[in-house]
Amino acid sequence: MPSRFEPCGLTQMLAMRYGSIPIVHCTGGLADTVQEFDPAHDTGNGFSFPRYDPFHLFAAVMRALEVYQFPPVWHGLMQRAMRADYSWDASAEQYVALYRRAQELQRNGVARAG
Repeated sequence: MPSRFEPCGLTQMLAMRYGSIPIVHCTGGLADTVQEFDPAHDTGNGFSFPRYDPFHLFAAVMRALEVYQFPPVWHGLMQRAMRADYSWDASAEQYVALYRRAQELQRNGVARAG
């Protein structure tokens, strides 16, 4: 998904739900939802490139093809992508947790100290 801009980015979320690993330009919703695969820490759910440039896209495709050569690693990447949860329920839970943490800090006087 070498989009120059992407305000939301639903397509990559649908792709990941079905196990398709996205290759995206780091912009908008694409950057918010696709984390670069890190083989050293076995994290991430796709591949991305920072500059809107054909060579950076090519490098991301080559990284993906290299990982594809190792089926156990690729299947783990697919599983992680399919488990990604960008639902409103997940967002609401994060908001509630943040709100409760702010209340706790205020009760303990931390908010007034600054």
